Amino acid sequence: MYQPFGSLEYVLLYVTAVATVIALLASLFLQVRKKNVKLKFDSLLQLGREEVARLFRKDAVFIMHGSIIAGIIVTIGLTLFDPFEASLYIIRYILLALTVPVFAGLLAALVWRVFRLTASTRVHKMLGSGGRFRRSSIVLQSILIVIIALTMLQAFLEWFPGFRLETTSLDAFKNVLIAVFYAGPAVNLLKNFQRPRSDITTPFLLKDVLEGRMDPSQVRMGVTSISQFQDYETTSIDSCVEIGACEAACPATAVDRPLSPRVLVRKLKLLKSDHENESQVFDTINEQELWSCTTCGACVESCPVGVRHVDMIIDMRRSLVAENRLDKKKSDLLASLNQVRNSLGIPNAGRNSWLSEMGLKTVDENRSFEYLVWVGCMSSFDEGSKGSIKALLVLLGQAGILDRFAMLGEQETCCGDPARRLGEESLFQEMALGNIELFKKYGVKKIVLTCPHGCNTFSKEYPNLDPWMKEVKVYHQVQLLEELAAGGKLALEDSGEKLTIHDPCYLSRYGGVVDTQRKLLGRISDVVESHPHGEKTFCCGAGGANYWYEVPERKRISHVRMEQLNDSGAETVVTMCPFCNAMLKDASRSKNLDENRIKDVSEVMIESTKTSHETKDVN
Repeated sequence: MYQPFGSLEYVLLYVTAVATVIALLASLFLQVRKKNVKLKFDSLLQLGREEVARLFRKDAVFIMHGSIIAGIIVTIGLTLFDPFEASLYIIRYILLALTVPVFAGLLAALVWRVFRLTASTRVHKMLGSGGRFRRSSIVLQSILIVIIALTMLQAFLEWFPGFRLETTSLDAFKNVLIAVFYAGPAVNLLKNFQRPRSDITTPFLLKDVLEGRMDPSQVRMGVTSISQFQDYETTSIDSCVEIGACEAACPATAVDRPLSPRVLVRKLKLLKSDHENESQVFDTINEQELWSCTTCGACVESCPVGVRHVDMIIDMRRSLVAENRLDKKKSDLLASLNQVRNSLGIPNAGRNSWLSEMGLKTVDENRSFEYLVWVGCMSSFDEGSKGSIKALLVLLGQAGILDRFAMLGEQETCCGDPARRLGEESLFQEMALGNIELFKKYGVKKIVLTCPHGCNTFSKEYPNLDPWMKEVKVYHQVQLLEELAAGGKLALEDSGEKLTIHDPCYLSRYGGVVDTQRKLLGRISDVVESHPHGEKTFCCGAGGANYWYEVPERKRISHVRMEQLNDSGAETVVTMCPFCNAMLKDASRSKNLDENRIKDVSEVMIESTKTSHETKDVN
């Protein structure tokens, strides 16, 4: 029978292995104390549920990341139970059985990591990263590869009792590496996982300034030094270990814009290490890196350790706006928002009068309204976007509930999303407070929009400025239409078309609305998924105020997305955002494709109602 304590050599190795496990746990504990993270059982349970949910959604990055964590836990368990094999052999055999699927996941993770290391050399060349940065990047990524390889080797050798000394030694060395390089990222995940993706920083409250509760001289416009980032942002900076999932998901990096979220955060980390908190961010961050971001949130969504790239980018944009370091197109956008209160620069007079002809009354004409229809800048002024609002009103008429809806008419302005994403926080808050006062004046309780950006702004950002907005329910049109369809208020028939859905970033990733549109469209046709889709959707290229300006790129983001949608083989591409609709139609024209294949969800629905022969032409 095997005697685990049969030699002094083995005892020393075993004690060393246990000591490194204790050191790993101590390292985590110290990071928790240092970052002021409050560990609560329910929070840990929620984090566990979210991580498992990602695995079941077949999120490749999280499956590989989960395999690494599982491999570490299993191999540590095997080492700790080793001396007690005689009495706890069943546990050991269970752990050995688990090494088989874990090994497969580790192999996939190893291949992916090697691929990302290779791909990063191209990105560094494109961005002109310095030699010191490249070397530090290669070292860090190589350490992650070594951790995975050691875990794989240990899992393999555990099946052979003759190699127990070797596996114990590997475990000790691996745990040291994990303690040094993974403790910080793990704590960052614990600290940030409950923060909503839409919850970017609010550096000041304009309302407090206007009402005298805050000295205007204390208002900070943006971030220019490391010390000005908020605590959770500096934790993110410290926690990046170049896993590379953010870079792989970033649409800007995919088209060779001068941005890699991985490189940007790591540059801030090296800058912080060199000069501590007084480092000037623009000593290492190029302005075009910041303007290249579409704020789609794919980087934050895909990062297994919870780094908040977008928050930091918007904070740095704010300083560029404050210093007026803007080109003409960005300046023109802000001028339009300031002067005519919409993003398209068209006078507000008669803004939505054409909707009155369709039976939609203003809030002054219909004081008993239940839902406010927020038309939005694009659907008010862009001819290609008006069709979605018209179709929505026809559907509401068919459902017999149009009299429960009203609009602001000429009182409607921009929701403020373009100003905030560009970095003009003061203008955003000014517009938001004006809109909130209008909502209060008319007793608005429910708002319906066709634009996901407005949905996100009203439901996630306005409540941070005025708690009154927490009582207002915000609906994207697909949520309302699905309620009507499920309740039998819309008479639908099979369209006979094969459909694919382009999920807008601000609806699916920020808003979490993924299944609703699939249920709705599934009532009239087969839905063929494009890749990627849902919360992993690929940006159309318009977000982050990118619709109004240009940055250097090898290929338009919208063109890449159009190619992905075409690959689905669907006859019709269904959009749920006026900006996505405009971008994809432009991409179709550029590629000599039929732009009429691009249709808003309400336009698709109206063509499938049994009364569509009477109302089909709404454009």
